[in-house]
Amino acid sequence: MKLSVLLLGILFSFNAHAKGVRLVCAEANSSTNLLIQVHHHKQQWVYQIDELVMRNGKTDALGGVAQISKNNGIYTINYKSNTSESKTLINPKTGTMTVQDLADGNKITEYQCRPSNPKK
Repeated sequence: MKLSVLLLGILFSFNAHAKGVRLVCAEANSSTNLLIQVHHHKQQWVYQIDELVMRNGKTDALGGVAQISKNNGIYTINYKSNTSESKTLINPKTGTMTVQDLADGNKITEYQCRPSNPKK
């Protein structure tokens, strides 16, 4: 058991340092999975949730703008649109994603994440 946890940690660390992260995340007590990707592309950070793509500082398909950064291996996505505002923290080392909905009374939603292999 300890070996598998160690290997999982190494895998998360490798993914976090290589080219970004690609994770499948689910909220506790939910069977719905989200495909999450954060990577660097053409000198800018890109954050993708399923089909929605957010580029650092650029307006997305929903009219919002994300500010994306990475510090000490943790990805931070600050998102704001006319109807919503949120702060997302993705920690690949612990396999967690926390979303704080700033427009809904600071409601916090926790997700458990695992590595996802890219489609081939």
